[in-house]
Amino acid sequence: MDYKQSIINFCLTRQKENGGFAATPYLPATLEDTYFSLATLRKLEVCFSKLSKTIIFLEKYIEIPLSPRLSFFLKRCLTWLGKNYDPKNIIVSQNPDLEEIYYLKFLGKRDIEIQLALSSPTVKELYFLAELAPEKARDFIDYVKKAQNPDGGFGFFPGTTSFLENTYYAFFFLKKFDENPIYLKELKHFLFSCFRQGGFARAPQGVPFLESTYFGTSLLVDGNIGTIAN
Repeated sequence: MDYKQSIINFCLTRQKENGGFAATPYLPATLEDTYFSLATLRKLEVCFSKLSKTIIFLEKYIEIPLSPRLSFFLKRCLTWLGKNYDPKNIIVSQNPDLEEIYYLKFLGKRDIEIQLALSSPTVKELYFLAELAPEKARDFIDYVKKAQNPDGGFGFFPGTTSFLENTYYAFFFLKKFDENPIYLKELKHFLFSCFRQGGFARAPQGVPFLESTYFGTSLLVDGNIGTIAN
């Protein structure tokens, strides 16, 4: 199967007339879905249509107060499309978590203190900890490895059900430290079992969405799990 072309088609069928991208062909475009679609197409080195409309769609968000996550998405999208954006209206939580701190630091807000109160951290939290403080995240390598299930996927933490987003965060956490999952062959099987209708779902038999398709494509392209075209 030509996974690359299938993924491209999956993304492009979710592009709306206004240039943005939507979760399904029948829903309105959102900033989040536009980010994940552009990020996926960029990984596949694709030039897509309606570029000027996409810029106009994104620029409508510039004056809107956004969370650090959405501000990050907007800045990345506009940068990819050759536009400058310095977010001013960022809504910061009173006690930002590791993910929010990561986005804030990317956006230039470097005076945010990292709070470490991780008793049973998720692999997602540890992924962001590895980006922010790798010397502290290194202590959790074995913990992340134990979050992998025999089906090849990773749970939120050890002993929980496999989902593709957890597999993405755990795999790239381990890669940062030049470590491999315990069940590498099974991970590949889990990844391709999530491929459905041209995109990736969170789990086998699930419904594919742009976010999970980005995670799956990243594992294929950056993680070198399998090949993008078979």
